[in-house]
Amino acid sequence: MIAKSFIVVTHKFTASTQDDLVEYLDKRFERVLFVWHDFADCPNRRSFCEEHRNGVIVKRWMSRDFRDMPEPFVMIKDFLFATYSILRTGKSWDVSIGLCGFDALPGIILKNLLRVGKTVFWAGDFVPNSRFREGWKNIIYFQENRYVLKRCDYAWNISPRVEKLREKMYGIKSKRQQRIVPIGIWTSRRVKLPIEKIHKHRVLFVGHLLEKQGVQLVLKAIPEIRKTISDFEFLIIGKGNYETTLRCLAKELGVEDCVQFAGYKSDEEMEQLSSGCACAVAPYDMKTDTWTRYADPAKIKTYLASALPVILTDVPYNAYDIQRQRCGMVIKYDTDEMTNAIITLLSNKSLLEEYRNNAFKYSKQFDWNNIFDGAINEVIASSSECSS
Repeated sequence: MIAKSFIVVTHKFTASTQDDLVEYLDKRFERVLFVWHDFADCPNRRSFCEEHRNGVIVKRWMSRDFRDMPEPFVMIKDFLFATYSILRTGKSWDVSIGLCGFDALPGIILKNLLRVGKTVFWAGDFVPNSRFREGWKNIIYFQENRYVLKRCDYAWNISPRVEKLREKMYGIKSKRQQRIVPIGIWTSRRVKLPIEKIHKHRVLFVGHLLEKQGVQLVLKAIPEIRKTISDFEFLIIGKGNYETTLRCLAKELGVEDCVQFAGYKSDEEMEQLSSGCACAVAPYDMKTDTWTRYADPAKIKTYLASALPVILTDVPYNAYDIQRQRCGMVIKYDTDEMTNAIITLLSNKSLLEEYRNNAFKYSKQFDWNNIFDGAINEVIASSSECSS
């Protein structure tokens, strides 16, 4: 029988990749069970479950709040809640997808009890050395990766660097061939404005304001940029614990008048603001960023789908591919290089328009429909072969 029912288990704080996966599955399959847990550092520590039928939520339940419990107990709660939720439905499920090693465990355990058919581990990252501050968490993290990869039916990696690093450093290898399933976007929801309707000298940053994101590099470049582009603007969407430092730096440099800290925005507001900018930046600092090199930052795809060329450092795995396709520029983490890249793009209208067109075209390959069609169809095909 062809797979018709899917489980998705994840940890999340805001809407993200897992919600896109559930949306995709809801449109194509009869039954979807969506289980998610609050992260341990969230104000609340609840777990939630929704049972969907033909895209409609038919049942919903949640755990009590475990905010006062030690973190190891919260982890146990998460595993037990997911396992209980699957069993509570009283049904068997064709495919279970876990968005980290820990979230893949319930499906693997219940496969042995014939409640789950195929299991998928979708690795959103693999950080070398210290994924967490606490040593005991790192031990669990690496061991769960090893355990799950040996037992899952399919291993999806968000970046091609993940598989190579796991095998090289820790000898962690899946029993099956692994597949790259990167971060995507719903390209049909993005708008490409004509160049005449954008702010031709406005640069955008979207994301969590942390030191590793490199926003300070752009701020330091602004005084020199304004010697050539007097009406330059820098729009920052997002918040974080580094915001105060960035605001102080903007004041110290005397560039407060052209820097806007917009805070968090809804998806609709962010899309509207993004589409009106000329280009975007992702200047990750390799010295302080141990995460992005083995991940796939969603904001870069969002930039490209809004027709924004990206000025970025060589941290994301696809940085040089973006440069080869002439929809972005790779720079060193250097103020002069940031200055020159921004001036080059914004002071040449024909070059900017070429890069904007290329960015919009390049983003089409990352449409969620294209990404999930290939990955899910592979799982469905094997399910069909096993039952025939």
